[in-house]
Amino acid sequence: LAEMCDKYMLPWLGCIQSYRNTYTLITNSFYQSEYVDALEKAVPEADRAALGEEAWSIENNLDLSLWNDYVAEEKEKLKKEAESMSDEEVEEAINLAKAYLKQKEEGEDADADANTSEEKSEAEDKPSEDSGASDLPSDPQLIAAITKIVLRDPVSNHPIDMAYVRDQDGRVLGFEQFTNEKKMMRGEPVEGENGGSEPKEAPLVANCGFHLQPGVTTSFKVYALYREDVPCPEDVVGGEDKSESEEKEEEAPKVEEKLYYTQVIPLVEGLDQ
Repeated sequence: LAEMCDKYMLPWLGCIQSYRNTYTLITNSFYQSEYVDALEKAVPEADRAALGEEAWSIENNLDLSLWNDYVAEEKEKLKKEAESMSDEEVEEAINLAKAYLKQKEEGEDADADANTSEEKSEAEDKPSEDSGASDLPSDPQLIAAITKIVLRDPVSNHPIDMAYVRDQDGRVLGFEQFTNEKKMMRGEPVEGENGGSEPKEAPLVANCGFHLQPGVTTSFKVYALYREDVPCPEDVVGGEDKSESEEKEEEAPKVEEKLYYTQVIPLVEGLDQ
């Protein structure tokens, strides 16, 4: 049985290791469709609020150091490439770029090249005789970033329920449910912390990680949902056991919640500056 499991498990583990960023995108897409979208849609408009710069600033709440390093490296690459090109090559590249932008502005779809594109597509779809691992798509480049999230709503003092980041097209770039921090706020022990025997004081701020994709992510917004931490009925002192019929008749109490979101945060590619 172990050998049969290894036959299928080992290739899968190898795929995960080779395509870590692809699996990150898959995970974000899954949680967006199965959880985040529904959670956000359920919040009434009256319970949503935009955060101004005085309440949430890019300088104090965002760590984009890895993205800035990427931009600096790309600038340096382009600079070296430009220096190595002749004047004729530079002029040709500029003319090609201008022609492409003009065609795009006029809304032309390159009908003259339709046949060529179709032939190219057919050639790409047709498997070659020596096709193999070299034909597999490469893992997309993702750059990690961090945003700081205050764990309690400064107005209601309700605890954080979830934080997430969306790009300009609404795609979730990352999310955090703060499982351990919620336990600390409830005074519960956290697994892995001092053996999990004693409660630990909850921090005021925690990190929510997300990933930026060069060439795809142009801007993003940060969201933080705070919800009233309603105890279970059996945890309420003096609570009485009720029959199933009585529980169905009672309406679930409305949970106070607030969804905050930041202004649109543009990413500076820096490649044309």
